[in-house]
Amino acid sequence: MKNEKGLTLVEVLVGLAILSTIMVILGGLLIDGFRHSEKAENITALQQEANLIIRELNNVHRKYDSYTIDFSKNPIIVDYTKDSFEIPLNSRYIYTFCKATEANSNPDLQEETCEDENILTITKSKNLNNLPIILEIKYTNKKDPIYIIRTTLSRLGG
Repeated sequence: MKNEKGLTLVEVLVGLAILSTIMVILGGLLIDGFRHSEKAENITALQQEANLIIRELNNVHRKYDSYTIDFSKNPIIVDYTKDSFEIPLNSRYIYTFCKATEANSNPDLQEETCEDENILTITKSKNLNNLPIILEIKYTNKKDPIYIIRTTLSRLGG
């Protein structure tokens, strides 16, 4: 009997086949994980941008009785009685803004779209303590994702 201390060609090929199958599976899982991570980062960035804009709009709504917001420009222009200021927008995103109505304020409606309202004018009114709005933000160069926030700008007191 011979003392064999090596592997046959068949054993080496079987080992390589098993190893390559495992590597293909792990590589696919890794690539899929990176894709999901990038999508989650994009959604988070859209949420942060929407929250920033809504916070600024809420401050305007609480502070001034009469104001005009022009969404047609970058940055958003807010004119009030004595002065104006700007809310800067990120050029990576496309923004759509509208006042919410009964028809489009339902959060269960997924396919609803709102007409882009470039200029919103609020005049002094005690009845307008709450202003429901919809803000839609999406990337300029990507189809997915789109972030829609439905909220109410509110004044305390009344």
